[in-house]
Amino acid sequence: MESDAFALRTALFLILATVLSAVTWTVFKEGRFEYKPYLVVTQDSVSGLALKARIYYKGVEVGTVEDIFFDDNDFDHVQILIHVDEAIPIARNTYAQLALRGITGEYDLRLDNDGPLGEALPTSEENPGVISMRSDDITKLGESVENALAHISRTSDRVSQLLNEDNQQKVSHLLTTLAETAEKVGRLEQALEPSLDEMPQLLSQTRETLQRYQTLAATLSERTAGVDAALASLTEAGGSVQRSADALRSQTLLQVERELTGVNQAAAELTQLLAELRRDPQRLLLGSPARSPGPGESTPEPSP
Repeated sequence: MESDAFALRTALFLILATVLSAVTWTVFKEGRFEYKPYLVVTQDSVSGLALKARIYYKGVEVGTVEDIFFDDNDFDHVQILIHVDEAIPIARNTYAQLALRGITGEYDLRLDNDGPLGEALPTSEENPGVISMRSDDITKLGESVENALAHISRTSDRVSQLLNEDNQQKVSHLLTTLAETAEKVGRLEQALEPSLDEMPQLLSQTRETLQRYQTLAATLSERTAGVDAALASLTEAGGSVQRSADALRSQTLLQVERELTGVNQAAAELTQLLAELRRDPQRLLLGSPARSPGPGESTPEPSP
């Protein structure tokens, strides 16, 4: 019983000493620095980052992670509340990255600046300054490896599908067909070999024929130009003939019209004479009777 009581007292003493040591360390540490709050915002996973994780600025420990929570308006964004020693110059171009802590799988936060130190980032308890998170190289490598493994898995599935029994039969048939085709092509090449030997001479003859056709085409072009000129001359001559024909037709019609007028007049006189002879046939023998003199005219003397 006494040994059990001694063991119990020893255990209680150790627990109390541990708690006091932790409280003392926390109070001592909190009392050494004045901290400023900041919010680290990211859309990536923060698995492995825990509360009270250490924060390093250019390799120097400067603070701790105080809280990890989601954005109330966007659950794709994770917000990490951190306390950083107020003496550390946090600027607008400061960024955060996860830093792997050994091989434990746990992470700390590493702060650094993008280029030279920029303008100071304002912050307060009510409105902490926002620091953006960048993916660390290990996370990028893990994502790349994961994507590569997924691609390898898909490729393996396709290869397995390609090598199934049905596809093997299709590939075998395809290879057989290719072999037969290659054999036929070889026979065709042998059959065409004499014709291929004659191709240079045939090409030369074809070239000469084309040159002759070009010469003939040039000659025909020149002759066509002469024919065009001749046709133009014929057209002009035809116009002259047409004009001459029009003039001749006009003159002929005028002459015919005058002749027809004379014929009509003669016909009228002949008709009148026939009518007078029909009334007085003796006029044909005696001639026309003497016309009575008019007023103031003398009677003509009869001729001896």
